[in-house]
Amino acid sequence: MFELEAEIKTPSHMIVYRNYFIISMCACVCILIIVFFYDMYRAYQLTLEH
Repeated sequence: MFELEAEIKTPSHMIVYRNYFIISMCACVCILIIVFFYDMYRAYQLTLEH
């Protein structure tokens, strides 16, 4: 009920753009976290080898 009212008040393309922006931000954060932990893991393995 509340979501329908919000959609009527704001244009549909704005809702799509906002959702796309939020999804892209989450994806960027997830990629950064994965890359960071992967680098940490690789460095940890290198220190174990030497």
